[in-house]
Amino acid sequence: MREIKFRLRVGKEIIGYERWYKGDGSNAHWEHLKIGEIVWRPAFLYATEKDLYFGKDKNDKEVYEGSIVKLLSRNLSLVYFSDGGFCVDVGGILVGFHPDFLGRYRTVEVVGNISENPELLKEKP
Repeated sequence: MREIKFRLRVGKEIIGYERWYKGDGSNAHWEHLKIGEIVWRPAFLYATEKDLYFGKDKNDKEVYEGSIVKLLSRNLSLVYFSDGGFCVDVGGILVGFHPDFLGRYRTVEVVGNISENPELLKEKP
């Protein structure tokens, strides 16, 4: 089963991460990891934005909604969540992929995110 996880932001600042801990079923809960901490724990982090986790890129870097990715080693695109899945903008058209696409084909590479690197989408590849 795919891991359920979010990147947490307040405005453009990434403040931590949230994931669903399934446990044995009787102790399921949300866990949080604050930037600068090393342990996931059941706690609350105030976030105004949550970016959904989709999987890992070809370099095992995590891909979230709002990530800027390089496709097939050339085009840069923003990652979106649309119609229940991972989508990228290819020439003005949103193209959707199954979550297993990232792990199976390994052609996507994270180069930044829209919060910290918006200038990447303005550059020509």
